[in-house]
Amino acid sequence: MHSSEQINEIAAALVRVQAEARDVYKNRAGHGYNYADLATVLEEVRPLLSKNHLSFVQLPGGSTIRETIVVKREKGEYTRTIGTVELRTVLLHSVSGQWIEEIMSLPFETEKGTSIAQAAGAAITYARRYALTAMVGIAATSDEDAALPAMINTAELKELRAQLDETGTEVERVCAHFGIDALEDLSREQYNATLKSMEVKRRNAAKEGGGRSSAAMTAKAGDQVASLKERLVAEVKK
Repeated sequence: MHSSEQINEIAAALVRVQAEARDVYKNRAGHGYNYADLATVLEEVRPLLSKNHLSFVQLPGGSTIRETIVVKREKGEYTRTIGTVELRTVLLHSVSGQWIEEIMSLPFETEKGTSIAQAAGAAITYARRYALTAMVGIAATSDEDAALPAMINTAELKELRAQLDETGTEVERVCAHFGIDALEDLSREQYNATLKSMEVKRRNAAKEGGGRSSAAMTAKAGDQVASLKERLVAEVKK
């Protein structure tokens, strides 16, 4: 953390803010627990900060592209970009001019159909929520609920993305279904449920393909029988 030389005035203002501030985590369902989105956090802290002569600035910093991968699938290929983006959060005290700041760096990764700007923007929104609640001293997630779900690891995330690509399932649909911002936010329970859904989708596709193949073979056999009958009738007439 970086700060002005003196922080006594801004610290006193923060004491007053924290005496009134409420934890906010009940308006959104996701990750297997309840949490507050950025809009709810801002609605809670803005009036209290203003009342105590505090303001904040959150500025996206530099972004770095670490890796670009060409992902090849049966239905084509797409480019996946992996990088990091920085967010600088500064808390200011208008009376004394004192300040404190912190820089948060978060990774981002593009999915099929998303741009680098969209992926970085989602990471910035995520960082704004966590940086602001940490600086003001409120919780945006219930500790009791947050301790429940086990989150997926990198290997599981990679496997899930491969299966989504294979079955032609959009990442956005999975995220919308569970009320999350990105696949990284899936709990292991949600991850397992998604894998089961992918397996059902593959089995149904295989059955449909087998049914079409069987119907085609039956039709071909019928044509062959009809052709044979025609030849036999022609031979008899001779």
